[in-house]
Amino acid sequence: MCNPSSRIAEQLLNQIDLETAKAFEGFEVVVATHIDRDHWHNHFVVNSVNSETGLKIQINEKGLEELRNRSDQICQQFGLEVLTPYEKPKQRSMNQREYRTAIHCDSKKLRLMNAIDMAVVHSQSKEKFIENMKRLGYGVKWIDRYKYITYTTPDGQRKKENQPNHKNIA
Repeated sequence: MCNPSSRIAEQLLNQIDLETAKAFEGFEVVVATHIDRDHWHNHFVVNSVNSETGLKIQINEKGLEELRNRSDQICQQFGLEVLTPYEKPKQRSMNQREYRTAIHCDSKKLRLMNAIDMAVVHSQSKEKFIENMKRLGYGVKWIDRYKYITYTTPDGQRKKENQPNHKNIA
């Protein structure tokens, strides 16, 4: 998990991450140290069943963040850099109603997403994208200074989408 600024001995890196592996108390852990890029790094393989209690490991986002912080502390104790923090993508998933509707192939949102995907593939410019969407029955209000592109569906409903999804055509 450390990002050494210069190559350090494999044994030292292994020792550092053996210390990190102690966070999995009661679980069997294999620490595999190797180089397959331009730097040494480790992988952890954790048996998901605790050998002392027989309970399965329960680790959520907060637990992963705590593990990452512990690893960073250990790396810093050895004078090493740490990796830049992971940022979760800002993407909203489908809610249950949308999912059930999509499974039954009756989702206006899914049809819009498919139309956008198809239009993007066949568009080299913003104007061509709008034209292709119109051919598919959708209206498009795309103003560069606005955060969202507004689509009008064939039945007259309006939907908004973030503009960054369309970076590759304009």
